[in-house]
Amino acid sequence: MGVIEKIYKCWIPSIVQSLVIVYARLIHSNLSEIIGFLSETSVNNRISLKILLDKWLLHQPLFRGKYVKNTTFSALIKILETKNEHIETLMVVGYDPSHKNVNSEVRTPYKILSTLLRMIDNESKAEKKRKNTPQKKSSSMNTYKFGGY
Repeated sequence: MGVIEKIYKCWIPSIVQSLVIVYARLIHSNLSEIIGFLSETSVNNRISLKILLDKWLLHQPLFRGKYVKNTTFSALIKILETKNEHIETLMVVGYDPSHKNVNSEVRTPYKILSTLLRMIDNESKAEKKRKNTPQKKSSSMNTYKFGGY
């Protein structure tokens, strides 16, 4: 439960990322046990599963690194595929850019799906940008002639 307590108290994206990756890896190996365990435990009278998913889904767009993005992406897909009753009924913090609805909550499957779609969109934009950027010549070594060889 120490990791969930740290996730609950933390707001720094890089630290949240390093704590979430622990559960993302566990989800790959023991999905139903992890969801069951987190559904039955709490921190400061808040369900551990809600704490994890609130922070995870809020900070996911800020995660850095191919391994972390791939691991968390596939873990979110596994969570969505389970159609677990705890996941289906759980409400998580929704993000409203206009800040009109201060404490808006949405169903977890919708939030996971919107996060996954946002991740795909961000990656496709980055890939297009990489393709449209001309490649720089790596070094002057390509044009240097080695004594007539």
